[in-house]
Amino acid sequence: MVQSVINQVHGLVADTFVVTGAWQQALESAAQRGALSGATTIYCASWQKGLGHSIATGVAKLEPRYDGILVLLGDQVAVTSADIRRLLACLDGHDAACAVYRGRRGAPAVFGKNCFGLLKELTGDRGAKTMLYNPALAVAKCDMPHAAIDIDSRPELLRWLNCSDIAPLL
Repeated sequence: MVQSVINQVHGLVADTFVVTGAWQQALESAAQRGALSGATTIYCASWQKGLGHSIATGVAKLEPRYDGILVLLGDQVAVTSADIRRLLACLDGHDAACAVYRGRRGAPAVFGKNCFGLLKELTGDRGAKTMLYNPALAVAKCDMPHAAIDIDSRPELLRWLNCSDIAPLL
């Protein structure tokens, strides 16, 4: 799943990073075997505290080198390169741009440098969702129904692979 998501951003962003936690050793092993490529891992020691900590760790590490950061979750396997291309285009002149699906804002989202301070303060398991509703930030919305597909278990992945029109594209 992670490799599939990495493949979708290939060529659209300067560099790709995977913030890891519980699966750090497995992902590094996969990378050494050549089964995972195209990304550098960043280990989040406080991964068990939630997605917010993982995002904050990644942003703190990347902040000095980048003007924007795309947050794409490893379990959003249906998001396509075309979706990411549209999302990145939406950032133009905004503080952030995010996917909208099922009537809500969420990941994937791209944040400009002026959001990095807030991203580094994230805690818990809610990620950056609250920032996407912050009235002090100019947030562009990008309709992205594919982002609603979120795989949380092996049976869900197998069901999705067997039923999805998008799955063969991965």
